[in-house]
Amino acid sequence: MRAKVTETGVIIPSQLLPGIPEVEIRERGGVILVLPLTRESSDAPPEPEALLASNADDLPTRQRRLAQDRHPGDYVVLVEDRIFHHSQDRQEALRAYKEAAAASPTSRPVIVSPDARPKRSPILRGRSLKRPRPA
Repeated sequence: MRAKVTETGVIIPSQLLPGIPEVEIRERGGVILVLPLTRESSDAPPEPEALLASNADDLPTRQRRLAQDRHPGDYVVLVEDRIFHHSQDRQEALRAYKEAAAASPTSRPVIVSPDARPKRSPILRGRSLKRPRPA
């Protein structure tokens, strides 16, 4: 969801906060958190570290994970944490990169290639990769 920032701030739709009478707003590391407060927790709101587990990684790590999870085997063009385009064709991905750069002048797009993703380890089922040499 996108929201327009005005002179007074940002309006969060009440549908996203059903039954929540009060929230605490925190900023940590460039991430803005809106934490619901209950009567019991209003004195000591929870620490957001657990809520930020997925955001604790740096941007390139999040981008690689997002590309691998959503489009394995494709070249994925991202602008921050948003997928702009994906394709199995490298040239098409390069064209999309140029479009993303023109469309978002404040953020630099990146291309995550299928080769840049971590490979899954083989399933060994009780065997090892190195076989012992006979004596």
